[in-house]
Formats: sequence, C-alpha cells, structure tokens
Amino acid sequence: MTKPLIAIALAVAVAGGAVSPASAAFVSKRDARAYVVRAVPRGAPRVLLHDERSQFFHTARLWVEPAQSCDRRDATAVNCRFKARLVPDAAHRKRNWWPISCRGAVLVRRLDDGSLTGTQGPYTCRTERS
Repeated sequence: MTKPLIAIALAVAVAGGAVSPASAAFVSKRDARAYVVRAVPRGAPRVLLHDERSQFFHTARLWVEPAQSCDRRDATAVNCRFKARLVPDAAHRKRNWWPISCRGAVLVRRLDDGSLTGTQGPYTCRTERS
C-alpha cells in the first residue's frame, strides 16, 4: 500500500515541480515591451550616440510599439521597435545644440538567472532642426 503512494507522490513532484529549460527561457511580448519601456530611456543616449554627446543628452520622449505588434523571433527572443527623442541639457540648448530623433529596434532575451536583457538592433538617428 505504501509503494503506490510513494510512486504517485514522486510522479507529482517530478511533473509539477520541474520547469523545462525551454519554458523558463520563454519571453512574452508584453514582458519584452515592458523591458524596453524601462531600459531604453536610461541608456538611449549612451547606446545610440557613442560619443561625448551622450554625457549631456537625455531621453525626452519614448514611443514603443504595442506588445501585440512586437516581432517574435522564437520562443526566447522578441524584437520591439521604438522611437526616442533625445534633447540636450539647458546649457547646450543655449549654445544651439538641436534635439536628435532616433528609431530602431531592441531584441529582448531572457538570461539564465531569469532576468531580461536587450540587444540594440539596427537604428538611425537624425538631428531635428526647426
């Protein structure tokens, strides 16, 4: 009588408690978009400009496409497009530095520890002159 009970308990523990590596690495479109909304404003000037301008520009406006429109590459990677408007600080605005408009995509993947990471995809930046 105890052998069947142990077998059932073991089967439940193995089936219910184990998470397959594929499902652990799955990235939902909603999670990918939320990551882009959180991460892009902080790092956009540094990642997109690659020069001394990144020290005095900041992200003034960010648009990220809706989650359902993000492109799924596979179960572990989602690509979301964005548009960012970078503006200089007040001192540089007085010296006629213009805002910069950038558009591109971020590929979001899940790391082994479960956190998300993004890789900057192709992008273009243009100076906005008014």
